[in-house]
Formats: sequence, C-alpha cells, structure tokens
Amino acid sequence: MPERICPNCGERMTVNPTAVPLRIRCPACGGSFIQRPDVQPGREPRRAADDNGRVGADDLTGPQRATASAGWRVRLPSTHFMLAIAVIAVGAVAARITFQAWRNSRPGPTAVLAPRPPDAPPADRADDSVPRDEADVLDTTQPGMPARADLTMPDLPEADPIYVVPPAPADLPPPPAEAGVQLQPQQLQALRAARSAMDEGDLSRADEILRSLPARADGNPAVWMARGDLHSRQGDFAAAADAYQHAVDLQSESAALYQRLGDAHRRLDHPIGAINAFRRAIELNAHDAASHFGLGDVYLTQDLIAEAIAELTTAIALDDSRELYHYTLGLAYYADRQYARAAQAFRDALRLAPNEPMNPYALGNCYYALADYAKAAGAYQMAVNLNPDEPLYYYVLGNACYRLDDIERAISAYQRYIDLEPDTTRSQQVADLLARLRAQPDEP
Repeated sequence: MPERICPNCGERMTVNPTAVPLRIRCPACGGSFIQRPDVQPGREPRRAADDNGRVGADDLTGPQRATASAGWRVRLPSTHFMLAIAVIAVGAVAARITFQAWRNSRPGPTAVLAPRPPDAPPADRADDSVPRDEADVLDTTQPGMPARADLTMPDLPEADPIYVVPPAPADLPPPPAEAGVQLQPQQLQALRAARSAMDEGDLSRADEILRSLPARADGNPAVWMARGDLHSRQGDFAAAADAYQHAVDLQSESAALYQRLGDAHRRLDHPIGAINAFRRAIELNAHDAASHFGLGDVYLTQDLIAEAIAELTTAIALDDSRELYHYTLGLAYYADRQYARAAQAFRDALRLAPNEPMNPYALGNCYYALADYAKAAGAYQMAVNLNPDEPLYYYVLGNACYRLDDIERAISAYQRYIDLEPDTTRSQQVADLLARLRAQPDEP
C-alpha cells in the first residue's frame, strides 16, 4: 500500500490507493492534506520515463493515446486556420507592394509626349486655309528613307521634318451664346463688327472694337472666343489659350471652344493640354472632323503613329475635302514606312491642291523610298516647276536623276541647288560630288 508523509509534522502513514483526490487527516498532528490519485478508473498506470526524461507514444496506454489523439485533432483545425490567416495577410501585403511598384513604374503622359520644335514662319499657299512650314519629310534616322545620292560619297544631311497646323479657328462655327451674361443688342452688333474686321484682315480694328466692350461683357463666352480668335490670328497663342479657357469656364459644353483650346495648346507645344482638349471636343461632338484632325496631328508629332492614323482616317471619313487632312495622313503612313499608302494619300492631297509644291515633293519621297526613281524624278520636277526658288527640290531631283544614271540632268539639278544654297555643309558636299561627276569621262 502506498505511504504518505504529512506535510505538517512529517509523520509517515499508510493509506489505501485511490482513483480520485482525497482529503486525509494525520493521526499525529491532526492536520489534513489532499492525497493525489494513484490510478484512474479503467486505466493502467503510466510507464516511467526513460533516462532522458522522455515518454514516447508507445509508453502511453491505449486510453491515453486515444485522449492525446483527440486533443491533437481538436488543436489541428485551429493551427491550420491561423496558418491560413498568416498566408492571406502576407499575400495581401505582397500584392499591395507589387501594385504600388507597378503603378509607380508606369510612364505618365509626359513620359511619352516629347516637346515639338517651334513652328517656322508660314509659307505662302495657294489657298488661305492653313499655312504649312517649309520642311522635308526625309529623315536619316529612319531606315528606308531616301538619304543618299551616291553610296560612295559622304552622307548628305537631310532637311527638318514637316510639321503641320490644323485649320484656322475662324473656319469653325461659333458656339451658342446662351451661357453666361447676355449681351445687349449694341454689344452684339459690336461683336459682329469685330468678327467682320477679322475676316477682312483688319486685326487692329477688331482689337479696338473688342477692347471697347464694357467689363460686363466679360461674362459672355462669345466675347472670350472672339478675343481668342483675334489672338490666334495675331500669333499670340498663349493669350489665345487663356481667352479660350475663360470661354470654356463659362460654357463647358461647346465642342468648338475645346477645339480652339486644343489648337492653341498644340501651337504652344503643350501636347498634353492639346490632347485633353481635343478629346473633350470629340466627346461633345464625335462628328467634328477638325477635332479628329487636331488630335491626329498631335499624336503624329509625338510619334504615336497608330493613334495618329486612326484619328486622321476618321477626320477624312467625316470631311474628305480638306487637302491638309490627306497630306497629314500621308505623313503618318510615311512615318510608319507604309510608303504605298502614303503615296496614295499624297496623290489625294495633290488632287485637291495641285498648286501646292509640297504635295508632289512628298509624293516623290514615297516613290524614292519604293525605289521607283523615274516616278520620283517626275514628282520632284513638278515641285520644281511649282516653286523654282526652293533649293531642296533641286537637291532631291539630283538624287533621283543620279539613281537613274541620268548624269547630265543630275549635274544640272545639283548645280542649281548650289547656286540657291551656296554656303551650307550639304552644298559643299554636293559640290565635291559634282566635281567627281564632271571629272568622269564620257561613255562612248
């Protein structure tokens, strides 16, 4: 029988085995204490631990193993649940970090939009719709462009790329004047007089009339639009953009105002502002060909060629009577190296404006890129006939004639080019080539 020691007096006593905690009293001192159970009902005593103090699963009795397994099964779902929560939390944090890194790495509008070279003074045109800069669609940075007159001669630099401008704002219908402050009949008459003066080219008179309007008229969008049109005609596009913005603030549902605002931003080399304004104009009036053209022109100057082609094609579908729309579409196709389609666009432009020398010149560049030097020479000759004072036309004509082995005609074109443009690096290179051509012995 098991012995117990009284914790109060240390007396040893013999007690009966018990399966439950039992309070016993010491016969010596009379104190009481709790006797721990020796066995549990229906269970065998647990085996002693080994020398390392470990008791394995094999050391448990059958009921003990069942109890331990049941306890593990109870704890197992809780452990898996906490592990799943931890995995979800870590995944959410990683996803947020990845999203932030992706968003920060995305290029903004300024990453794809580059500043455009300033516009040169407009050249004289057969029609007074839109002036175009004197320039060249040749570009030595693009493979396949016509860039050489002789494979053995030094590289000849090419002219600057062509940039175009959209239709003049005065060609667009004025927006309705219901918004803002209503003008008095006398003020409406003055506003019409100012527009008539602009149409006649008397810009100083138009400016004087607009300045004479009372301050109250500043609350009418038609007045600000007229001021913007006047500033555009004067070439002050910053003032024009400011005036159009005032008009838009007073009347935000006018597609014509947004088209004018986009044109002013484009001329100020503000491509993002121009794109936003043109897009808003198209939202308000999807059939506005001028807005589609303006948006396509800005896309083209920013090397967004596919977008430019889509917008310019839409503009032509809405209005195919504008020579400049076809011409600019030809530039887009040419930049995309679709020379056959570019040639068709330039032919359409030439059909609408047969007296514009830039059209046959650009058409000749397409034929040159397609290695059809005979047609290229014919187109360049047409450009020379329309503008015999442009040295660039003689230069490209000499290139095409040289490719055709028409040396006599090439020498004549190169000489005329040097006469018109004698003091440039390219003219010196052409003079060296000309000397070599003249030194060649004539074939029998």
